[in-house]
Amino acid sequence: MSKRADAPKTVAELRAYLQRGAPFLAQKARRPTGFEVVDRLLGGGFPKGAVTVIAGRAGNGRMSLAAALLAAETRSGRATAWIDGRCTLYPPALALHGVLLNRLLMIRSQRPEAIRAAEQILQSGAFSCIVMSGLDRRLLSSQRARRIQSMSEGTQVSTLMLVEPEQAVRLTHVSLKLSVRRKHHGIAIQVDKDRAAASSGRRALWVENAAAGLSAQHDEDERASTPNAEQH
Repeated sequence: MSKRADAPKTVAELRAYLQRGAPFLAQKARRPTGFEVVDRLLGGGFPKGAVTVIAGRAGNGRMSLAAALLAAETRSGRATAWIDGRCTLYPPALALHGVLLNRLLMIRSQRPEAIRAAEQILQSGAFSCIVMSGLDRRLLSSQRARRIQSMSEGTQVSTLMLVEPEQAVRLTHVSLKLSVRRKHHGIAIQVDKDRAAASSGRRALWVENAAAGLSAQHDEDERASTPNAEQH
């Protein structure tokens, strides 16, 4: 069997080859948050018809990042949903991030019904995005995450799963994986996996300004000069 002369021989060539051979991946529709640093990092925003995992410890920016998307969507008149597996989410905190609560469906459940609710919301076609948080490994197993990813494909729904770092390792069948942590006065965001790009490891620092809403700083290594953000 003869080998193709133009077959990639190095990792860099393979990445370029994949980008040329699968341009549709880079063109996947996105839902922007409205914050340039975040949207640039994500190639335009959170992918539609796909699951995004946001991994990090509580208080390190997972909720803030999800709330940024919900704020943009609800202000655009679209319905959103948040499934809270720990029954601890405080709606006024979301309102402070700009989320219009009258366009947010909140479901609190620590039972398997939480997963079924997410599936029904996906199938309804009435919601632009779903956030799932506080679901442990028993409720949100790798198999269930894979099923939700499969159900998402072909829809216009952006699904966000907020999990601990250890749980994120097991959720392999998703389109996008991000990790977040507090750094300086902002949230350091790293892309750990992106099916729509040939590489990962992209990073940015997103600065929260509690007094003036949310602002952004692009360079992940640049020290921010705004006051400390409130922890949520």
